[in-house]
Amino acid sequence: MFTIARNNRGFTLIELLVVIAISTILMGLVLYPVVKSFQMTRSATAMVESQDAARSSMENISRDLGEAMDILDWTSDEPIELPVLMSNGDVQYFKLPDAKIDFVLPKMMVHCNNPSHTGGEPRDFPRGDEALPRCQISTCNSTDVEVRPKLPLEQDSKVVRYFLGLRYNNPNVTDTSLPKFGWKSPWDKNTQTNEGNQVVLYRVEFDPTDTDLLSSEISEALLNKFGGDRVQANLADPQFFYHRDTWRAWAQKVRIMGVGKYEDLVLPIYNDVDPDRIDAMEPTVTFRYASIDNDTFTGTFSTDKSFEYPDAVPSVFRASYAYWLPDYSTGVYQYEYNDDGSVNTTTVYYTGSDGPNLVIYKKVYPDNTDPQIVFDITQYLTDGQITSNSSDAVEMAFTVDEGRGLINFVLDPRTIAQRNANEPVCTIDPARINATFKTQYNADRGSARRAYLLDTFNPSMTSVYLKYARIVPGSERVVGPNMTPGPAYGVLVQYERVPFTLGDPGLNQYKINYDTGELFFSPEYDQNLPEISNGANSYVPIRVDYRVQFNRDGDVVRGDYVTKSAITIHLGMRMFDPDAGKSHSVDLTNTVKVRNALR
Repeated sequence: MFTIARNNRGFTLIELLVVIAISTILMGLVLYPVVKSFQMTRSATAMVESQDAARSSMENISRDLGEAMDILDWTSDEPIELPVLMSNGDVQYFKLPDAKIDFVLPKMMVHCNNPSHTGGEPRDFPRGDEALPRCQISTCNSTDVEVRPKLPLEQDSKVVRYFLGLRYNNPNVTDTSLPKFGWKSPWDKNTQTNEGNQVVLYRVEFDPTDTDLLSSEISEALLNKFGGDRVQANLADPQFFYHRDTWRAWAQKVRIMGVGKYEDLVLPIYNDVDPDRIDAMEPTVTFRYASIDNDTFTGTFSTDKSFEYPDAVPSVFRASYAYWLPDYSTGVYQYEYNDDGSVNTTTVYYTGSDGPNLVIYKKVYPDNTDPQIVFDITQYLTDGQITSNSSDAVEMAFTVDEGRGLINFVLDPRTIAQRNANEPVCTIDPARINATFKTQYNADRGSARRAYLLDTFNPSMTSVYLKYARIVPGSERVVGPNMTPGPAYGVLVQYERVPFTLGDPGLNQYKINYDTGELFFSPEYDQNLPEISNGANSYVPIRVDYRVQFNRDGDVVRGDYVTKSAITIHLGMRMFDPDAGKSHSVDLTNTVKVRNALR
């Protein structure tokens, strides 16, 4: 009987290790492309989400600001502050300049576009507090609605605010599942899972008098700054989002723009010596008033005078934007040319400060002399008098309306006494005009004219003479004694103007030369100006009112200013791949004109 020998020897340890190593290598070769593919897909998804969030947010913000009726500036010098969790566990507040903007929209109406809207029921109704409005007709209740400004435009009572803030704003964290209070990026170094509290972009629409939003923790310094007005002090409070008694009310109202879960819209500036210490926080989303440089203003007219005075110089110039901030500069440029057309000299009259007063300086180029003050705008607006004398005549004068973005060359030439007594610029004795006319008529009847050189343009009237002034066309008003025979003869009436290029004036008419300041009446020998009122032995003067301007044809008006009616939005949307922690940044910039701001 034979016995079969069996070989029961197994794999050796070395053989097993070799097999495992080969299998690991093979698995790595197979799985690496798959894992890499997933990582690239997640990274691409984060980039797409960043782009979509940036475009969507920019579109919403631009639409809101474009419809705004007013940009509120109570926060201009109180930048929003961000609580940051430091490495030692303390919370420190850092300023985020230009990371908040407040404005007021027009009152809105909601229009239902649902084709199946209930017949006979209105489609328009006031917008409520809903973030996503619906048709208010219960039988319709459609979300296919459109929000439109109410016409005519009317300011809403609510304020819209965009700002950067913590995703979790609770200053008293008791829920252990929430991050500790203060900024801590989930993708920052040495950060544990679920401890992140990044910064996101919020939109909130609120009633500024809502007592739930008005904190009692407001500082006395801020309250004193606004004269005890607690509402404005709270709205300007840099830490409004984090007060212990109001944080929850704000958190219930705000809406995150973009994808808040993966956003972090600040950049920490670390100390060069101590890499764990943060020196500042830089926002990636900012709202800044637009800076307009070398804006050429457009001349405007209050009425059309082209048929009577086609070469009239505009008396008001309008900037491209209104609502200027302080420290603007405007200037009038006058050019003198050589025979070959080249510029010989350039005279610039520009606004600047002289102590607390806004004045006009004069500078001639090329010329090394220091600028000189030629007009005090603040003084004129205070007392209403254009200072003048024969030895130092006013060369240029105008006022500035920064709220409407206007340079106004229309000035009142009356003295302080005249303004206080509501007197006309000139009071003329008709007998004096008649006597001068008769003298001229006897000497040369063909050239005799009933005329008067208005006081502002008469060099002998040194106290009111304005050498460089011209009358604003159409601004004059001439009231004199009625020249028509009858019971009303000599009674004051308003005279009618005859265009300067047409025939001679007749009864109760006049002609005026806007450049020289000459006033003309009827040249007929038997049409004297009445010297006394009919039925009374009293003197009846001619009363003349007019306004003057100092700019001339060819002047160029320019300005540099910062305007509240154009907002530059910089939207740096930083989204993160949650696996790799890599940031994907999309930077968009847009300047939005506040179309509904009233000028």
